[in-house]
Amino acid sequence: MIKKLAALAFALTSASAMAVVWSSHTMTVNGVSCPDSSVTILATTIAITVKNCAGVPPVVPVVPPVVVPPVVVPPVVVVDPNKITSIEGYTIPSPVSKVAQQPGAVHAGQMGGGTTANREIRAWAISTAGRCSNATPPINTLWYHNIDLAAYGGQNSIDMFDFGPNEAVSYGFTPTLPAGATSSVTKFFMTFGSTGTPAATYLTVSKSPCDFDSAKFAAGNPCYATGVNENGMTVQTTNAATSPVCKLTPGVKYYINVRFQDARPFPTGTPNADACAAQLTTRPGYASCGFLIQMQTY
Repeated sequence: MIKKLAALAFALTSASAMAVVWSSHTMTVNGVSCPDSSVTILATTIAITVKNCAGVPPVVPVVPPVVVPPVVVPPVVVVDPNKITSIEGYTIPSPVSKVAQQPGAVHAGQMGGGTTANREIRAWAISTAGRCSNATPPINTLWYHNIDLAAYGGQNSIDMFDFGPNEAVSYGFTPTLPAGATSSVTKFFMTFGSTGTPAATYLTVSKSPCDFDSAKFAAGNPCYATGVNENGMTVQTTNAATSPVCKLTPGVKYYINVRFQDARPFPTGTPNADACAAQLTTRPGYASCGFLIQMQTY
């Protein structure tokens, strides 16, 4: 291009003696000085732009940084099935022998074979959330404590309970086998207590507290029993694959659950009604129902 303009200027100058003035200046591109040239022909300046200016940095678009919010990983909460807390936040100790006194608890009943010093059994109210889901009608208050089932071995221990309608009690226990034994048998026998009005009871032994699935009783599961005047169950702790009675695996935590209910199917029983509530309507002056439970392991 410059050569062509120079030739043009030379030709014009030679032919017509017109004034041709060359000039040069420096052009700044992106902060870098670049030589530029211009030529004046007949008082008209033609600018020549130098395109490939050495040292001119390329124009890079400014991209704002991408801000990635931190990933918040919630802490892993490990639930210990053996740790049960009362609604007041007290961690219920485990296990508790039948003669132990548990301070700071609310009375749910009595126990101790008729002796005075060890009659009180104390239990805590625990949340029904995540529990009692198959109880019909719903359980409003669940009383809970842990026991050492081995402490009942060879004894004729009697525990007395009384509580109100739509309430239940759960014993937490872990069965074990004596050294050298292949199995052990525990019998539970229930009848009316000396406190509260009599009412039908529903007794279950389950891996879940407050398990009152009436369908399992109807299906003949030996770990679910109901009775109007008396109630009872035999459980066997064994590593055998099967058992003719309610089978327990050594070292696994189970729960003895009791509520007032006749779990037999209609029309014989009332599996969707609380037996204590029905009884209290016919016995003015009573506020609760009661029962005795006798446990013996041999």
